[in-house]
Amino acid sequence: MVADEPKYFIDEASVVAQHDRMIADSPELLAHPKMIDAALDTVHELIAATPYSTRNELVALRLATRCFNDAAAALRLVRCGYFQPSLAMIRDMMECRLLLDLFNRKPQALSEWHTLPEAERKSKFSPPKVRTALGALDGTGSIKHQEDYSMFSKYGAHPTPEGFTVISPNSMTIVGAFPDFGLLTAILEELVRELIRAVEVIGRHAPNDAPRVVGAKIDYLQRLGLWLKRFQL
Repeated sequence: MVADEPKYFIDEASVVAQHDRMIADSPELLAHPKMIDAALDTVHELIAATPYSTRNELVALRLATRCFNDAAAALRLVRCGYFQPSLAMIRDMMECRLLLDLFNRKPQALSEWHTLPEAERKSKFSPPKVRTALGALDGTGSIKHQEDYSMFSKYGAHPTPEGFTVISPNSMTIVGAFPDFGLLTAILEELVRELIRAVEVIGRHAPNDAPRVVGAKIDYLQRLGLWLKRFQL
């Protein structure tokens, strides 16, 4: 008797198909994945076109790459019906984006971040301290990024009673992937907005005199302008 072959994965194809139909049937919702695709294309181009010769430049590109991977994974997870892990990926992208923002404004902080011993790095560059530092640079205090970060933590990254709502539509908990128009819409909205912010920060690390970078930015800004005519960032 031949033993059954092991099952290495769950097939979410039916959930993806339902979500894709929901997106295709809603012009408002469809605009978000299109903008996400444009943003991901742009990040890929910016990373590929940015040279590096120092450790600092390489670290910045690796943070940008993590932003790309997070966004792509979040998009795939939400299409598959894994809403909570999708939110966790968006929070990770936000953390990388805030670090890149700080390093762009304070280049010496980048050297510290990747050379300090782990305990010192965790103390000096914890997420709250990075947000506080950016708030001080912006003149907005430490609250500017806190609301979004807390939301992603509560519903995506941290186990919380409130977070159970993401896996329990109508208070009925579902094991595994499932389709849901409301959650799909809400998470795509969060993903597109956070990714747009990430592109802006990553773009500051790219050389503006490189034709490939200029072309990518022009095309992206045209797409972004059309999106902003319909939605608020």
